[in-house]
Amino acid sequence: MGITASCDSVTNWSAIAIGSISGVLTVLATRLLDKLRIDDGVGAWPVHGVCGVWGGVATGIFGGHSLSAQIIGAVVVPAWGFVTMFFLCYILDLQNILRVKPSQEKIGLDILEHGQTEKGITILIDN
Repeated sequence: MGITASCDSVTNWSAIAIGSISGVLTVLATRLLDKLRIDDGVGAWPVHGVCGVWGGVATGIFGGHSLSAQIIGAVVVPAWGFVTMFFLCYILDLQNILRVKPSQEKIGLDILEHGQTEKGITILIDN
């Protein structure tokens, strides 16, 4: 993900450096989430959050674009997204739209929605 922002403006060697740093950042960010006990089952924050920000900044470092503009963008865009989604989720939470029923939580949505268990066994459920 880190190279996506600058793929049209960097050399092959810069792309290798950006991608390598992205790989290290992904592992470190995933370990941080695990240590903080934050569930991110698909690794969206390490890949799109951390490496996306790194990729934007890397465009300024390796791609000849304004580093200050890239840093401002790397701060403003995630902040805008966070604030917007916070208020949207807050409104949805007030309407009790975000939670499933406690009985559904106990069974698990993987089983209810997809018939998938932790062991990978598919269960056919008639809803």
